[in-house]
Amino acid sequence: MLIRAVSAAICALVAGAGAVPAQDGPAETPPSDFVAPQYVDSEGCVFLRAGVEGAVSWVPRVTRDRKPLCGYPPSLSPVVEASPEDAPAVAAEATTAAPQADAPAMTAETDPAPAAGDPAAKAAAKAAIATVAAAVARPESDRPAKTWKKRTRFPAVRVQPADAAEALALDRLTLGPDEIRPASDMPDEILCPSAVPQPRRFSIKGGGSTVLCIHPRRGLAEARVPRLPATEMALLARQPRAEAQDGRYVQVGAFLDPANARSVRQSLAALGLPAAVAEGGALEIVLAGPFTEEASARAALRRLRGTGFRDAFLR
Repeated sequence: MLIRAVSAAICALVAGAGAVPAQDGPAETPPSDFVAPQYVDSEGCVFLRAGVEGAVSWVPRVTRDRKPLCGYPPSLSPVVEASPEDAPAVAAEATTAAPQADAPAMTAETDPAPAAGDPAAKAAAKAAIATVAAAVARPESDRPAKTWKKRTRFPAVRVQPADAAEALALDRLTLGPDEIRPASDMPDEILCPSAVPQPRRFSIKGGGSTVLCIHPRRGLAEARVPRLPATEMALLARQPRAEAQDGRYVQVGAFLDPANARSVRQSLAALGLPAAVAEGGALEIVLAGPFTEEASARAALRRLRGTGFRDAFLR
């Protein structure tokens, strides 16, 4: 399987052509008692909840061509006419805390490369094309109706797995569109070279997401495919990719940094709760579950909120 994955010519083109602007956030922040996972602001634009342990941020929901998804009835106010066709494309970053005004926002896109016959090779053969948009600080005065981030261009950089080990790592770190996978199928540790020490998750063109190693100050200029520890490589190479079972889940948090997602998965294990991960664009969503009974899911929700995960909700 590993040889086939390598021969599939997995290639990631990290391109800076036309990095896209991004929304700062909703036109107005939802009230503290708003618990729904999705929010539509007074301008009719859709935002998804991201965050954990009390820190909540709202991530713009975008179309496949990366335009903000607008034109919907507001969650808390009368309908406001919006024109998605005229809106700039969106690239947004979310973390477990409120985003920094001057932090770079990153999103990634991929196109599939030709792959060998088995599913693992096809999954590992997904390419990553990433764009970076430099953030513009929001004014301290009243927020304008729409604020967009500055367009910035970066040189194209080509990234590909160097060997079978990197191909397997890419396969296991890549989540398909709307995929839910048991946490046991995800690596417990990700290794990045010292030159690009930070693993970050990027959304993939056409759906899904993957992880690349980057330098926090140089963005994607030297992006690399991560590696896994030898012991974990041996374990994952012997077991096929798992599929999540049907049932109810409790969403605990959504994370850009794989280390934060891994920490929460470990917290769920310490509580004796089953854990899973779900694809969320550039975010890795951590879930508790599945639970076959509604009562069990609600009991887990109460327990998680009681242990500090106050933004957990059923899905």
